[in-house]
Amino acid sequence: MVYVTVVAVSFALDWPVVTRGTFGQLFILICRQMWPQVRLLPEAYFFWGQLACCIVYLYCVWVNRTIFMHMHSFSLILRNASYQWNLNFAIRFQLINVRWC
Repeated sequence: MVYVTVVAVSFALDWPVVTRGTFGQLFILICRQMWPQVRLLPEAYFFWGQLACCIVYLYCVWVNRTIFMHMHSFSLILRNASYQWNLNFAIRFQLINVRWC
C-alpha cells in the first residue's frame, strides 16, 4: 500500500510544474543526453516517458525486495546450521547429558 501511494503521488504530483512530477524529472535526467531539448517533447511522448520511469522505479523496488528476502533466507539457514553444529558438538563431547533409549 505504501508503494502504491508513493508511485501515485510521484506520478501525479505537479511539482516541478515544467516536468509533471518526480517521474517526469527522472525521465528528463535519463534522456537529456540523447535529446537535449527533451523538455520540448510533445505531451504524449512525455507521458510514455513518465510511464517508463515508473516501471523502472517499480522494477528497482522489486529487485531490492528480492535481494533482501534472499539475504534474510540465507541468514536463517546459516543460523539453523550453526545451532545444529553446536548441538552435534555438545553431544559428541558429552557437554550435555543425552540418554539414548
